Amino acid sequence: MATLIGISTGFTDYGDCLGVAFGRPLERRGAVAVALPYAERPGRLLPFLDALVLAVGRDMAPSRYGGSEDPNATAHSPLRDEFELELARQAITAGVPLLGICRGMQVIDVALGGMLHADHAGRGSRGLRPRPDGVIEAIEVPAAPALCLGVQWQLQEQPDSPLFGLLADAAQERARGRPCVSVP
Repeated sequence: MATLIGISTGFTDYGDCLGVAFGRPLERRGAVAVALPYAERPGRLLPFLDALVLAVGRDMAPSRYGGSEDPNATAHSPLRDEFELELARQAITAGVPLLGICRGMQVIDVALGGMLHADHAGRGSRGLRPRPDGVIEAIEVPAAPALCLGVQWQLQEQPDSPLFGLLADAAQERARGRPCVSVP
């Protein structure tokens, strides 16, 4: 049975991440990838999904995590911020397997009450607040009821990454236990 994996993505100024970089690696692993709209009630999408990818994109508005504006920041997307933060919170609670890539990792962190810091060492990279050793490159949420991972690197440049396989396997597991959903 094919699984359905939702991909939340933004404007295409970061490349064709949905059409090629995320959809195709998941398709090779038996999944069907679909783009998600910025729904007003994100939780209504979750019963239809076997997994979720929060993809790369523009910087999150610092007001979302108590930060201050950075002159190196990209343009913000308030609708995407609002949608993805709520989607991440609800996906984690509902046990929907979740993979956050770059911005997506940051969304997971902020959705769980974390902080970000801007422009680490002038390289233009964004990341979670470091403890003493620099920018955090990956996170796992072991308390989540399903797979919940985030990576800071550009996974779209690694279509053979085992992370796509982990997500596809977690989606298969969810699909086996998920009842059929009908549209009201």
